[in-house]
Amino acid sequence: MDPNEILKNPEQLKSLISLLQGLVDQVEQTKNDEEEPKNTRVAPSKPSSTIKTKNRQKVGGNNSIKSKKTKPDNINQFEKMSEFRMHKDDCAIDKKLSAVPPVARMRDFEFVDVVCRVCGRKESIAPTLLFDSPSRYKCNNCSTQSG
Repeated sequence: MDPNEILKNPEQLKSLISLLQGLVDQVEQTKNDEEEPKNTRVAPSKPSSTIKTKNRQKVGGNNSIKSKKTKPDNINQFEKMSEFRMHKDDCAIDKKLSAVPPVARMRDFEFVDVVCRVCGRKESIAPTLLFDSPSRYKCNNCSTQSG
């Protein structure tokens, strides 16, 4: 059917509109049937101005009931997907593509002997904690004190 022909014939247009309205009514009816609560018992009144039930909220001074959509429990579907174990296939390609083997993050170091410039305490510290020269070192106790 050409849409232009339907617009020229108002009887066909009216019949299509009535068919669509019937479908909308059927869909709304099935939604209402599905959303009908199984337990229609109302919770006893509370002294507060707001009463909450599972799907609805009644506001104190206003007699209207606002319906809330409850969020369904989310289930992790990733474990059922084929991508779940794809990382295991990457070992062979990783070996072919890696030009340099992985390096350990913690490298061996030797402690550095320093003297605090404020109190004169002698300590052995990691070289990464020494920013300037060893003569500018300040221990933790002296760093936390003012001055």
